[in-house]
Amino acid sequence: MRILLSLVAVFSAALVALQIVGCTEVETRPGVTKVDGFYQRIYRANPQQVASAAGLVMADMDLQVLENGPIEHGSWQVVARNFQDTRIIVVADPDAGGSSRVGVKVDPGQNEGLSQRVLDKLQEKLQ
Repeated sequence: MRILLSLVAVFSAALVALQIVGCTEVETRPGVTKVDGFYQRIYRANPQQVASAAGLVMADMDLQVLENGPIEHGSWQVVARNFQDTRIIVVADPDAGGSSRVGVKVDPGQNEGLSQRVLDKLQEKLQ
């Protein structure tokens, strides 16, 4: 019985540690997950199309685009900032069937509302 309790305690501690370092994927709302500070959604568009739409979204939101281009292995990244020097990072990675897994991260603060707004506006631009 003590061995079983010890195993349960170790397993529970490991789960807590994984959550602390951000290794878990958490669904924040239907179709949106949070992984390592990035709010993610799948879009039926390739990464370059997503990056193009992200540039338009940033312009619509009066954000200054600092970077927009390929980074590695077919992925694209768009980095913008607002007047308070908050950075909004959009990363589009290739996914199955010509789709893209798109992540949005706001730094500092990981602002969920702003991240979700960018994801929603991307959805509108890609339709």
